[in-house]
Amino acid sequence: MTGMNYPIMKNKDLLLHILLVFVTITALWSGTASAMEPAFSSLFSSHMVLQRERPISVWGSATPGAEMRVSLAEHVQNVRADKSGNWSAEFPALPAGGPHRLELAGTDGLVRVLENILIGEVWLCSGQSNTEYPMANLNEPWRDTAKIDSSIRLLTVEHDSSTKPLAEFTEVSGWEIATADTVPSFSAACYLFARALQNDRRIPFGLIDASWGGSSIEAWISARGLKPLDEFQRALELNEVHGRDTGKALQAYVHDWKAWWRAARDDEPAPWKADFEDNNWPAAPPQLGDWRKWAGMGTKGFTGMVWYRKSFDLNAAQAKQGAVLELSIIDEVDVTWINGKPVGAMFGWDTPRNYRVEPGVLKAGTNVLAVNAYNSWAAGGLIGPPGKIRLVFPDGSHVPLGEGWRVQRVTDPTGRPPMTPWSSITGVTGLFNAMIAPLSGYGLSGVLWYQGESNTGRAHSYENLLALMISDWRQSLGELLPFIVIQLPEFGPLPGIPTDSGWARIRDAQQRVAAADPLSGLVVTVGSADASDIHPPNKRIIGVRAASVARGLVPGNDEVTDGIVPLRALRMGQEVTVHFADTGMPLFVSGAATPAAFELCDDLGACHYVEARLEQNRVLLNASDIAEPVEVRHAWANAPIINLHGAEGLPVSSFRLPVENAPD
Repeated sequence: MTGMNYPIMKNKDLLLHILLVFVTITALWSGTASAMEPAFSSLFSSHMVLQRERPISVWGSATPGAEMRVSLAEHVQNVRADKSGNWSAEFPALPAGGPHRLELAGTDGLVRVLENILIGEVWLCSGQSNTEYPMANLNEPWRDTAKIDSSIRLLTVEHDSSTKPLAEFTEVSGWEIATADTVPSFSAACYLFARALQNDRRIPFGLIDASWGGSSIEAWISARGLKPLDEFQRALELNEVHGRDTGKALQAYVHDWKAWWRAARDDEPAPWKADFEDNNWPAAPPQLGDWRKWAGMGTKGFTGMVWYRKSFDLNAAQAKQGAVLELSIIDEVDVTWINGKPVGAMFGWDTPRNYRVEPGVLKAGTNVLAVNAYNSWAAGGLIGPPGKIRLVFPDGSHVPLGEGWRVQRVTDPTGRPPMTPWSSITGVTGLFNAMIAPLSGYGLSGVLWYQGESNTGRAHSYENLLALMISDWRQSLGELLPFIVIQLPEFGPLPGIPTDSGWARIRDAQQRVAAADPLSGLVVTVGSADASDIHPPNKRIIGVRAASVARGLVPGNDEVTDGIVPLRALRMGQEVTVHFADTGMPLFVSGAATPAAFELCDDLGACHYVEARLEQNRVLLNASDIAEPVEVRHAWANAPIINLHGAEGLPVSSFRLPVENAPD
């Protein structure tokens, strides 16, 4: 007990006083705890839909040890809160229908009533911006909002991220009845899928939209799910450290970032250091803003990486304090140093950067601020405005930092820098932890997954990640949970020559995962989109095709679930024959006499367009000009031209197959 000015062990009055205060605080705490009303989890609200024909779980919180009565549709359960204050009740499966009431009563009587609850099918829709794409943005949205069935209910999960799995959503607006006012802001793909499926099933539908534009798939997978993959071990380690000590995690991340930089540019001085010479760098425009719009700076239309540096002076009184560095908006990733010491790193398109500068970082005299900014899409850099870039001290005084920047574009390719693992949509596990984990125990009919655009630059690992994510979600949300994967459409320039394509690799991975999993299906979307728009507005075809896949996943239904599946490519003489799975309907070519978009790749890695012909559901490729063909590719482009179709008019989407020698 150092620092005391009195002999505490000799002062009985003081000891009695401390004891009295302790007892009083304990009594107050106990009284507060005993008065805590039982409550439902925030996931449960009036107007919700519960999954039909499966046992129903309901849960919530209360004072530890509190006894309660929970009732649903004339079924009653008596429950007791555990030592952590959590309670749960299990009800028998109910058929589709309603409305019902869900009631919660404590020892003093009725506490909470949820009304107008329906029993039906509950579908989770997740992914990135094409999942979020709202009904209001459809072409001619009135076609789908003129007549709305109120038995469709909507729940939008707010954007959130966490380094640890959450039991509750931190923010949820509650279930809404589908109306002319609520539907326009809801996920178009999700709503149109349910509406198409409801035409057959005539039951209530509950739709949960948990999506975030620009998100990578690894952000949607739990730490448990990513653990088998070596490439994510460091990210998971840093994420765990960040949950305990953000400063230590930042230091470790910046150490890795600098190692990445030096591995690619080991002969260049470090621009983050205070003594780095930047006098030959050009001055940034005074207004800053999107670097793609700067004139004469070599950054017009540029996506990539740019360094920013500036000096500023502090007096001794200022320098001995801590401060907050306000950088306003940076698009999209930054790593920031003051005097060579890292003070912050973050991802975000329109997120202000406010970084805590600990005492000891600043110094009297000249200080140097360095920012590395990276963008992969659209706007880039310190967007500003300059008036909001400043260093703020605890007393409210500040030093303006918006002017006097020098900049340097990174001209040599460096690739994508390592992301902060705790970032929301570019990190690991964060979106699963905050937006999926709280759904554990809530019965679902299945999942619509519409994502992949943000992984096209790292498409080689997508097949493994998608399969892991499906397995991971089934551990949390239900072992037999069906997954409907919405394949990427076409996007980008038309192909002129054979080339590699991240978009084609993602489509191929999505098809492979769906074909290998009897509880998963694939929605083929190529041929349905505007290749100039990464957010194609024709979500109606997605809804119709997704509903068809959902029907096909039900045993006894013969609708196509995995697209047109390529099986093998066999070489015999100067021809390679591509065989497809039988869908019960023949393949056909549209708009030409022969199939287009086929390539053969040789043993040196060069790929060539080849002539093809369709015979009895097989495609025969002319290999006479390819000395040693080792792989077949079809529609291998970001925006392929496809004229080969199968059952129900589905295009044969992107795929690749190894070439095998035909048996004798």
